[in-house]
Amino acid sequence: MTVPAGTFPEAVRVDSHGEIEMILVIGESTIPFSGLDFDYSTWYVEGLGMVKSSNIFSGYANDVVLTESSLID
Repeated sequence: MTVPAGTFPEAVRVDSHGEIEMILVIGESTIPFSGLDFDYSTWYVEGLGMVKSSNIFSGYANDVVLTESSLID
């Protein structure tokens, strides 16, 4: 795994998937609301923590990466 803070070949990837379902209550009416899916991939390095998180939430992609850390020599 390479991010701006460095290269971490020992990074461990964790993948997850989920769906969000809810019910919207307006007065005495209820409206079921579903169909929000998300997929996450997160990479962790022992002694450092998360170095990257990438997700797709109902078609929208987002990445968070480690740019620097005082824990890196």
